[in-house]
Amino acid sequence: GQFKNIWSGGLNYVNKFGDFDLGVYGGFEHSTAETATTATVAERDRNEFGAGFRLGAYGWSGGASWRYDNQGTTHGLAAGSFGQTNRNDVNVGLAYTLGPWSFGGSMAWAWADEKDVNGNDPTILDTPTAQFASQDKAWYQEIGVNYALGPGINLNGTIEHADITAATNNIAAGNHAWLYSIGTALNF
Repeated sequence: GQFKNIWSGGLNYVNKFGDFDLGVYGGFEHSTAETATTATVAERDRNEFGAGFRLGAYGWSGGASWRYDNQGTTHGLAAGSFGQTNRNDVNVGLAYTLGPWSFGGSMAWAWADEKDVNGNDPTILDTPTAQFASQDKAWYQEIGVNYALGPGINLNGTIEHADITAATNNIAAGNHAWLYSIGTALNF
């Protein structure tokens, strides 16, 4: 599918109140669908909205954000063919900096509805709760540490976990992953 006449906008507010730093944002995007269908899904105009904030003080910083995207689709085109629609993403994070050390963690959740041409939900093999039976879901967690060796030179390491469940009966249902990384970053 293709979209045209894309309009987007956003507002960003950043200020310092004594020892506190505050950042707040909001944004949107709208685009018009060029055709009513593709080979697999029914299209509609795409709308996306998002908002978030960040607050920092005394070495601590944290924030949260939310994003909604109708993905420009309403449903799949045949019984057994599903279209993903109405996706939500939520992210939260917290970090602390002490001298050259920084420690942090974050979590993210995402979920999207699945529908076929008749508005039917997929049949699932692995259903944790009935109310989410028609949704693709993902949950991510990450912790990390960073050490500043000097101006523009950082060493870092992270541990991440991903838990993804697809609504349809396919090989993607119930994937879990652990990711470990160490590295360096050079900024100049």
